[in-house]
Amino acid sequence: MHFMAVASMNCHEGAELRASDHLPLMQGTLTCIGSTLEASLDLFNHSCVPSVLRFNCGRSTILVACKDIKEGDEVTDCYYSSYFENPKEVRQTSLLDKFKFTCRCEACEYNWPTAQDSPKGLVDIPDDQLKFSTEDVTRAKMIFERIQKVGTKISLEQKNEDWENVMMYGLEFLTLLDESIKPPHNFYVMTLRSIAKCLWITKGSVFVIPCK
Repeated sequence: MHFMAVASMNCHEGAELRASDHLPLMQGTLTCIGSTLEASLDLFNHSCVPSVLRFNCGRSTILVACKDIKEGDEVTDCYYSSYFENPKEVRQTSLLDKFKFTCRCEACEYNWPTAQDSPKGLVDIPDDQLKFSTEDVTRAKMIFERIQKVGTKISLEQKNEDWENVMMYGLEFLTLLDESIKPPHNFYVMTLRSIAKCLWITKGSVFVIPCK
């Protein structure tokens, strides 16, 4: 029973990024190729807003911090799906059914919306999500311009397939967001997805399918 439970509840998905040689790598899709049992990863607790991104490199699983982790903070992984992928009810049901616990992460406690229902631009952010006062028009304009400028750089470097620069500007963008906008917001989602895909492309397991 112990080993059956371990195989069911403590295994991790092994995956690779599969891409076609006639399409940009950024359009590649993650494909599960098996399961792994890893003693170190089993020590991480779950959060629907995890503090790490995870990718596979051969037989190894690599974790990379996706937010500032202060001394004493818990490092969390994601067992099922992030808050922006599935609504709270779906996540809670799945976690309770398979892992026998109720998640109480920030996204679950405050019932954060999925990416589909989160703000998507600068003009649709509620005032209570901003970390600065819009009454200071000059400062607000400066912050919005910085966000737009770095966001444009990320988009340009993705087109140029300069993955190292995408990650560099992505981290800068996350810092800007953390200083100015409280999550949830689609800017966080797009940036994390972009950084995660770049990690797979530059450091992870990639299988390029030749075009016939």
